[in-house]
Amino acid sequence: MINNWFDMLGNISGIVAFVISVVNFMYFFVIRKKKLYVRFGKIGVSDNFQNTSLLKVHYSFVNKSQLPISVTRIRVVINNEFYDLDTLPRIVEQYTKKQGNEIIDRYTAKSEYTPINLASLGAHSGFFAFVIPQDSLSGSEKALTFQICTNRGKAVQKTFSLNVDTRVN
Repeated sequence: MINNWFDMLGNISGIVAFVISVVNFMYFFVIRKKKLYVRFGKIGVSDNFQNTSLLKVHYSFVNKSQLPISVTRIRVVINNEFYDLDTLPRIVEQYTKKQGNEIIDRYTAKSEYTPINLASLGAHSGFFAFVIPQDSLSGSEKALTFQICTNRGKAVQKTFSLNVDTRVN
């Protein structure tokens, strides 16, 4: 009778160990799932050189996963044509505050370029600049299509409503 008791206890502990292993296996994949949220905010279009315009876009990336993510390439899609992020830092915004003739505050925002490395549960924001054909955008668009490449998974092409957080899978 004691042997039966130990055999039954051994079977139960084997089942419990199997269930724990399955739960750990599932948890392993859940925490590694890419959870990248993107917000493209205000945009601006200004004339550039040689019949081109400069599209300036404010962005915000939030990594809600347990592993780091690198955004390796970003392209805007206009009329089924892809335009890569400009690799030169461009002046996107300038702000100067004066009191009388004295400058008391000055701020200059420049565009950024890839790669953008996001730590686990980290975030980053700034400005992007794209050189696009002149008169291809008005600057009053409510949505734009972007292709985002990361080091975790394939490229995602999506139309993003401006000023709305969107999950990129």
